[in-house]
Parts: sequence; structure tokens; C-alpha cells
Amino acid sequence: MTNRLGFVIIRGHSFNLRSKRSILAGGAGLLIFGFLAFKFFSGGLSAADETLNQKFPAVSVEECQTREIKRVFRGFGTVQAWKEVILKPNSLSIVREVLAKVGDRVTENQILLKSNSEVQEIRAELEKVEFELKNLDFGVTMALAKKKFLSSKEVQQKSLEHKSNLLRSKLMKIENAGVLRTPIAGVISEFDFKEGEYVDNNSTSSIRVVDVSHLKIPLYVPQNIVGYLDRDMDVSIQRDPKQEPALAKISSIAPSVDSKTGSVYSEIAVMNPPKDLLPGMYVEIEVPIQSAPEAKSVSAASLIREGDKVFVYKIDQTLDRGPASEDDSREIVKVIKVEVKTGLQQGDFVQIQEGLEEFDQVVVRGASALSDGTAVEIIR
Repeated sequence: MTNRLGFVIIRGHSFNLRSKRSILAGGAGLLIFGFLAFKFFSGGLSAADETLNQKFPAVSVEECQTREIKRVFRGFGTVQAWKEVILKPNSLSIVREVLAKVGDRVTENQILLKSNSEVQEIRAELEKVEFELKNLDFGVTMALAKKKFLSSKEVQQKSLEHKSNLLRSKLMKIENAGVLRTPIAGVISEFDFKEGEYVDNNSTSSIRVVDVSHLKIPLYVPQNIVGYLDRDMDVSIQRDPKQEPALAKISSIAPSVDSKTGSVYSEIAVMNPPKDLLPGMYVEIEVPIQSAPEAKSVSAASLIREGDKVFVYKIDQTLDRGPASEDDSREIVKVIKVEVKTGLQQGDFVQIQEGLEEFDQVVVRGASALSDGTAVEIIR
């Protein structure tokens, strides 16, 4: 029950009812004011905070640039000497004199060794016997001449015959000293002969002479690129990727396809080989097939292939670039998905024939998560 002062009396306890209602009303008002203030302030900062805290796909970009793009064929081959000969005696003989060694430079027709064969030795001995007999005959003739048993003409004839025999003997001695000559100029790369040993054309001993003033490299090329090749076409060869390529030319192209390999044999000529390029080395050969001297190009990594179509994500140049707000230093932009027509490819660069202009910026990393119109953050 209540008394006249507004107190509620419950079993000996009393409460002021008017005071209780005032407290409840005031608390409710504070709650409503706090809620409205929160909404006001949060609504006033959300535009900046939302942009500042929002995460955008991070991408790397590059410019579409003009450069020369070549389509090339890469093959491999083993370097060979321009000319090479292997020399051996034609018959069984004894090496009498060695006149050269490995590493010597020799001229065409130079004598490399002298030898005597058994046949030559027998002929020499026979010639010696015949020469002695003729000398005896000449002595008898001269004795008869002194006794005037022969005319002056007969004596003159015998004198000329004797002189002829002397010249023949001298010539025979030279011929008996068998020689081995090189038919080409070059460098001796092998020389297995020793003085005093017996050799013939079946023995393992030989002399190898190589002409390394020029070098050649056999190269088999696929049938589908033969139409692009010409004699005297410039090519490059490289033994070590760290070294500068050496220049060479195509010296010959076979007129038919090799039945065993299904390819076409060609030969590369290195006319002025560097000192570190030697016969027997394995090298890479780069043959230019097509060329676009001033091609707009981008990295192959920027291309997105969808069936038979190719796309790139280009930075939208029509929008403002730069930070989203004063407190945000990121470069936020939008991308446009553009279809392009590609051409030649050389290494990591692909020619763009249609769809881009020079200096257009395209996404080169991070494109897989994008779609047309996506806002992105450029990472530089």
C-alpha cells in the first residue's frame, strides 16, 4: 500500500515511487543518446576508414614497349675442322726421318717424314750393281780409247752414257728416300710415327692434319623451316651462355630430305673462329627465321589464354591514379580486360599486333585473380 507521501509500504519497508520512475527515465535517455552519437560518428568516418582498411589485389605492371622480335630456330652441332686429312704410307716401309710434330703448322705439299720400303731398298741395291757394271764398262772403253781402238765419236757416246748413269743414280737416291707429304695446309693434330719403326697403310700409326683457319658445323633443320633459309644467311653460335655468340653463315643446304632423320642437312661456316672455338666442341646454333624490327611487345607472363583468344589486363588510364585518401599511400587503379592479337615470340617477349599501344601498362603478375573493372593495388 502507499501513504500520502508516495511511498510504497511492503511489510515494514517503504520505497519512494516517484524517485524510481525518474531514475528509469533518465537511464533510458542516456542509452538512446549514446546509440545516436555512435551512429553519427561511425557514419561520418566510415568512407575514409573503409577505403583505408580495404584490401585490393596486389599486381605488378609493365609497359608495352617497341623492340625487335625475332623468330629463331635453335639447333645443336659439333664443330669440325674446315679440311682434314689422315696420312699413311702406301706400302710397308721403315721410318727413316721424322720432320714434324703435333701442333706444328704446315704448308701444302710439305714433307712430314721420310721412309724406305723393302721394294725401294732392293731397287736401290740393284741400281748400285748396275751402276758398278756400267762403270767397269766405261773403264774398259777408256782403256781402248787410249790404245786408239775406238773413234772419237764412240768415246764421246760412252762419256755421255756415263754422265747419264750418274744423274740416274742421284735421282734414284732421292726417290728411294720415300716421303709423306700433306696435301693441305693446316695444323698437325696427330703424329704417331717414330723413326726406325715399320709401318704400312694398315697400321694404326697415322698423321692427321686439320685446317682450322675456318670451321664448319653440320646442322639438321626441320622441313617446315627450310623455306626460310638461304645460303650466306647470318647465324650465331654459342658454346657457353656466359660468352658472346660468334657470327657464322649458312654455307650449304642439301637439296633433299634425309630419309633417316626426316630433316634437311645444312652446313654452317665459321670463317673467323674465336680462339676458344675448337673442333670437337658441342655448340648451340641460333638461326633467325622471321623478324619484326619495331614490334610492340609485352612479357609472355602477362598473356591470358582462353581457348583461341588471348587477353591482357590493361591499367585504365582514364581514371585518377594515386592514393585513395590522404592517409592511404597506396596506388589504387582499375584494370580493363583487353583482347589482343599476338605475333612473333622471342624468349620472354611476345609481339602485340592489335589491342595495345606503346606505353600502355599491363598486369604482368597477379592477373589470375582479376576480372574486368577490378580495383587493384600496384606494387612497384
